[in-house]
Amino acid sequence: MNTNYEYKTDHIIKAGESLFGIAKKYGITLYDLLDENPGAHPHNLRIGDKLKICVPEKHEPFIDLNRCMRSAWADHSVYTHLVIVSTVDKNPDESYITDRLLKNPDIMANCFLPYYGEQIAAELSKIVKDHLEIGKQLIISLRDHDPRADELSKKWYENADEWAMLLNKISTKMNYGEQQEMLHKHLDLVTASVKTRLNHDYNQDPPAFDAAMKEAYMMADNWSEAIKKQFPNRF
Repeated sequence: MNTNYEYKTDHIIKAGESLFGIAKKYGITLYDLLDENPGAHPHNLRIGDKLKICVPEKHEPFIDLNRCMRSAWADHSVYTHLVIVSTVDKNPDESYITDRLLKNPDIMANCFLPYYGEQIAAELSKIVKDHLEIGKQLIISLRDHDPRADELSKKWYENADEWAMLLNKISTKMNYGEQQEMLHKHLDLVTASVKTRLNHDYNQDPPAFDAAMKEAYMMADNWSEAIKKQFPNRF
């Protein structure tokens, strides 16, 4: 939890609000909001519930980097979960939620941009976009009992390997095997979340989301530390 704040307040949830919209209203990241409200679930906001709002003071460069990484992964995880719910349940908001999720690659790449430049940021953005698009196809295949699901799953994990290779290429501090293991774990958790929804195990939905968020924050912290070690003069 953060300890130094510009100010603190409470927010009462109103009809039509989302976690992302509330965070934007107060000028904080989605990560900041979830950090202070660990019980908040993106698909179960209730009108009248109270959220703690803590606006942090300006931080040092490493904390800014880590908040950028954690916010990008929070965005990735929240909207991935919403896409899972909408796709499995065939909700009318499926295309809108998917379009919003596909903004995440640039959000994530922007955390790398100041350190590795536009070309690497663009490469990373493309890999993450491929990851999301393959994942969406896989969800549909699993939902529809499509035999191509195994092929898509294989393609998905190969994309994760490509992601790990890029990270290792740009930084010796990001070991390929370690990155591959973390990204494969991410895919395992997302797949488990999809199957939980398909099996109507709704009581397991929040734990599945929490596990994915925990893994996502671990990756964000790992990347932040690696960049700090690679560019010590910038921190």
